[in-house]
Amino acid sequence: MRVLQVINSLSAGGAEVFVTNLSVELARQGHKVAVLIYAGILDDKGRDLEEKLSKNNIDLFNLKIK
Repeated sequence: MRVLQVINSLSAGGAEVFVTNLSVELARQGHKVAVLIYAGILDDKGRDLEEKLSKNNIDLFNLKIK
């Protein structure tokens, strides 16, 4: 299955952490997962989440819309 998760940004919020954790778990189960953010990576926690996605071969698309 291919999954695209869409969220406004990567930051310290609970929804961002949930999307990241769900994406990682889906990828571990063999699904092709990508995450689309439209407002960017906002803080250190967001950079940590970006790294977690990258380490699990999850594509991150950043539209960088403010």
